[in-house]
Amino acid sequence: MNEKNKITQFEKLGILSKISINKIEYRHISIPAKALFTTKCLNDLSEEYIKNKEIGGFIICEPIKDDTGLFLTFRKVHLVKNRSSTPHNSYSPYKTVKQKNEYENIIHLYIKQGFLPFRFHSHPIAASDSLQEKMNFLKQLDTSKRDQVTTLICENIEQINLRLPDILIVKESNSMFVGLYGGLICPHKFDKQKRKVISNVTTNISNSITEWTDTLGKKIGLTVGALVLIFLALKYPKISIPIAVTGTAVLPSVVYEHQSKPEYFAVTTGQKILIELPLIKKEEILINDKELQEIKINLDSKKTQ
Repeated sequence: MNEKNKITQFEKLGILSKISINKIEYRHISIPAKALFTTKCLNDLSEEYIKNKEIGGFIICEPIKDDTGLFLTFRKVHLVKNRSSTPHNSYSPYKTVKQKNEYENIIHLYIKQGFLPFRFHSHPIAASDSLQEKMNFLKQLDTSKRDQVTTLICENIEQINLRLPDILIVKESNSMFVGLYGGLICPHKFDKQKRKVISNVTTNISNSITEWTDTLGKKIGLTVGALVLIFLALKYPKISIPIAVTGTAVLPSVVYEHQSKPEYFAVTTGQKILIELPLIKKEEILINDKELQEIKINLDSKKTQ
């Protein structure tokens, strides 16, 4: 079966959906869906990750639709050499026409076999010490303007425009961030979702503390504990400040790792993860796409200046 027939089959099965934007038809992943990254896939990504330069290629998805919904299972990593002249902060899979053709052949091959190849790239975190690497890890957990614009690039499968989400990978020590963005069904950046996660956790903690301090004795204990912490911070600043900084660097990562139902991104220590891709309205898809087009125009205008 050729690629076009496979895409048509995916559409009939409800794996892909159709949308028209500015009189151009696109196929995209049907939503809601769940993205499952297997332990083997995550281990392979972990082994290939490089701290001081970006890597990329494809993470191969096996899509299955049944009565319980659409599952996108990611089992295999297909690396494509980074040919960027600045690999420490960018990823480019090809420079020549031949290299581009080879890249596109990989896509066509997997689709023929009944898989969907999702593009991925990594962000490096290299630093002179482990604390700075933890800070860099947090800084790198979002997409650059160039990353966002890249999601506009669709795969042309025998005159069918296919737009799949891209995947961002960032690794620090045992923790790995995996995020899906773009592809018409995901936000093109993670900042809003990260704020939502932190806000939910903050609210839960606040409610728990309020319940715990609901007696006079506990309120007194909490006040005494706070005074002790202040005393230690003033008496031993050289120790308390690094501890505070380390806690600040580590806390968000821990929060992201312990989401009950992560949406669009997750942090894992190597175990398989299930990421929700929730249903969004067509209007939101169109707004996101328009915003991306404006980002592209701004970037293109800067290049010509």
